[in-house]
Amino acid sequence: MMNSKMIDAAPLSPLQEGALQKLLPLRVGAIFMDESPARTRILLELLRAREHKISNVIWFCPAQLVHPINQRIRALLPNFSRPLRVLSIESMSYMSAMVTVLGMINDQSYVILDESHHIKRPHVRRSDRIIHVSAPARYRLILCETPVSQGVEDLYNQYLFLSELILGYSSYYAFASNHLEFAPGAQRKVIRCHNLEYLVAKIAPYTFQAPAGVPATSTSLDYQIKPIRMTPLQEYFYRKIKADFLEVLDFNKYSIFNLFIRLQQVLSGFYKKNNGDCILLDSARNDALLDYIDEYRDCEKIVIWSKFRYDQKQIYSSLAPGKCAVVDSTMGYLEREYHLRSFQLGEKRFLLLNLKAGKYNLDLSMADNILFYSNSFSYGDRARAEKSCLKNSRQGHLTCTDFICRDSLDDWIHRA
Repeated sequence: MMNSKMIDAAPLSPLQEGALQKLLPLRVGAIFMDESPARTRILLELLRAREHKISNVIWFCPAQLVHPINQRIRALLPNFSRPLRVLSIESMSYMSAMVTVLGMINDQSYVILDESHHIKRPHVRRSDRIIHVSAPARYRLILCETPVSQGVEDLYNQYLFLSELILGYSSYYAFASNHLEFAPGAQRKVIRCHNLEYLVAKIAPYTFQAPAGVPATSTSLDYQIKPIRMTPLQEYFYRKIKADFLEVLDFNKYSIFNLFIRLQQVLSGFYKKNNGDCILLDSARNDALLDYIDEYRDCEKIVIWSKFRYDQKQIYSSLAPGKCAVVDSTMGYLEREYHLRSFQLGEKRFLLLNLKAGKYNLDLSMADNILFYSNSFSYGDRARAEKSCLKNSRQGHLTCTDFICRDSLDDWIHRA
């Protein structure tokens, strides 16, 4: 048998050595750390060590990662003697793809699920199919940066992919009855989690998680704030929304979350009535944006993140025509890649993204500056947005600017 050798002959770091020591004795396991060369190196070392025990490798990943992963495999693991197929998670929505994969996986296969949070929702077609077709494989591994974004319920499907024996539940309903408490009503919203110590003890033997603070890149971020103020009309509606909420005195977490969303909408420059009509409000964010662009007029490429589609429309209308590429989380893969390429190849100077688009593990390393026009409540969204600009970046440092409306919810989100 031909032994594969890694071109990257650099010695493993203590972090990588620790991951290998924990995962090599196991047939199934999880690596939770940011998508970086360090994580890829750990995985490829695991493949190299298991090469003589496996018949083939199936690597599931988001569609936009298929090509980059194939490139890394060719560069870092040449002469690998087993068939290795990289498939998109999205393709499993189609029956034809499922039938094809069923014929590939056997009891000697090694199945990798990259960005495993894509199957976190139970009873979704492609999630169920990936779990089903992977079941015969002796070796299974999940990779993810943020496996939990909403709550502990996100873990069930990811560990079911590895083995139902890890958590000890054969169905989501059994898991939910022991660990989740739902709000009354048909929407089945989780309001509380129970027995977390049990879950942690169950997954710990199979999980390697990089400690906080391990840098994934030598590029540093210089943070700065551009303070802005509400206009009189914004302040009127901001106070009105809070007063209306206090009159109702309904302090459950969903009404509070709805309150926060509506306050953020006002800060962005629009007010939605209960009947769905929208009132546009004057906002200082547009003026702040123009001042920002003027201040950084020498920066070749600027990435601008925002929360609402309304924000993107306002930014687009304020900047030079033909200089903006827009990427939205609702776009399909081909449309998203088309707009990204126009930014990466220099055709567009500005890239406008909503924060949810960070889930696609984008490579925005060509950015010279980053602006957060508005923020979301999700720390995961913010962290992924920053890391997408730092990944593989050759810059020594990047300036990351936040527009913060003083004496408002913006302040609370920033402090949190």
